[in-house]
Amino acid sequence: MNIPTLPHRPVSIETWTLDPTRTTIEFAVRHAWGLSVVRGHFTRFDGTAVVGPDGPALHLRIDADSVDTGNSARDRHLRSWDFFDAVQNPDVEFTSTSVDQVDLGTFSVTGELRAAGESVPLAFDASVHEVGRELEVAATTTVDPQAFGMSRGPLWSIRPPATLTVSARLVRAQAEDGTV
Repeated sequence: MNIPTLPHRPVSIETWTLDPTRTTIEFAVRHAWGLSVVRGHFTRFDGTAVVGPDGPALHLRIDADSVDTGNSARDRHLRSWDFFDAVQNPDVEFTSTSVDQVDLGTFSVTGELRAAGESVPLAFDASVHEVGRELEVAATTTVDPQAFGMSRGPLWSIRPPATLTVSARLVRAQAEDGTV
């Protein structure tokens, strides 16, 4: 018996890359026993969003050495073994394990955040909007720096959690056939 088969169709995979000129990765943490807030950002990073047959997948890589709080002595301390240990662990990375649509423009994201040689699970909601042929993504979450083995500072002056905020613009990567 001859069983008809459906023609094979290639599976479409879309890759989006983070535009570093229109993306910010910022953090804020309470300091001085909660009396003040230290804010900072990272200046070097890259990332991708891939949409394929298994659903969306996200990856963000941050250069830990690019931490900038506007205070060079504090930044050196943050790069040290007390915090990011940037010499031994040059990257901070987030890799998604699932990305599920909650409603129009909102996604629930879970994954692993790796920093200072430790990985911790992380979950957050992200808003995603199409802007022309690009994607605008915004997400805010909190993490406890102690989960990564980071210091609480002199006299335990740092108060967890730290708030992380990403505001990103992603552009569609050019496919091998030259299409966008």
